Amino acid sequence: MTPPRLLVFDFDGTALGGHEPYAEFPEHFVRFLDGLEAHGIVWATNTTWSPDIQWELIRRSGVRSAPAFLTGQTGRVLAEVREGRLIPDPEYERHIAERDRLFRKRMWPAVRQVFMELLAGNLVSRLAFDYYSPQCGIDFTCNEGREEDVWRTVQPLLDLGEYYIFNPAQRQTGVLLPAHMNKGDIVRVMQQRLGIRPEETIVAGDGSNDLHMFSPDLCGWMVCPANAEPIVKERLSRHEGIVAEKQFSWGVVEAVEQVLAECEEMQQ
Repeated sequence: MTPPRLLVFDFDGTALGGHEPYAEFPEHFVRFLDGLEAHGIVWATNTTWSPDIQWELIRRSGVRSAPAFLTGQTGRVLAEVREGRLIPDPEYERHIAERDRLFRKRMWPAVRQVFMELLAGNLVSRLAFDYYSPQCGIDFTCNEGREEDVWRTVQPLLDLGEYYIFNPAQRQTGVLLPAHMNKGDIVRVMQQRLGIRPEETIVAGDGSNDLHMFSPDLCGWMVCPANAEPIVKERLSRHEGIVAEKQFSWGVVEAVEQVLAECEEMQQ
């Protein structure tokens, strides 16, 4: 068994939750992060939060160790820390913007057709496209009683594999994100830059938007806290991941410590 060298984790519901103030890591998680270096492990974030807000939280929490990378906006932005300063990666953001441009050019005819059907059928009370930044997201609210009709109408975009549902548990509202906007691709980017292999990587998350990280092609270990969504627990059960007994960051620490114990036992 190859020992882990990289831990990548989500914020909301994973590193954060079950404690106050919410805008800080709990003390036990700070100690955990600062103790990873002794095991030869670096850590990185993978969340929807922007890197600058993440960095403020990390410093406010009193974490002494620095993340290898901070990634935010569901894989759209990348930054690292050098000499105590947060350094964004504009080249990576330009790469994402170009992918957006090509995606929009290719997909707009299909998206436009779906939108025409939703509006002509009076199926939605709210419909938005591309409203935050050029990320090609689709956001809608179904008219009451028309949920099945709405999801049947947008299904072709999902069948093409060009979009995925941000939160499959929601039915009255929906957010569809382009396939290239996900938390999985950015894990591979970090691994390549660090020279760390997937089998040396632990990923930790709790929500359906973390599912792209939970792939055997991206990690050797998958862990989640007890509060994780059922769809996440099911994915981990399928791939021999670890579902902790404890919630939030306590569960992450529990699961990672289990990984470390197993690795030490195998090396003896």
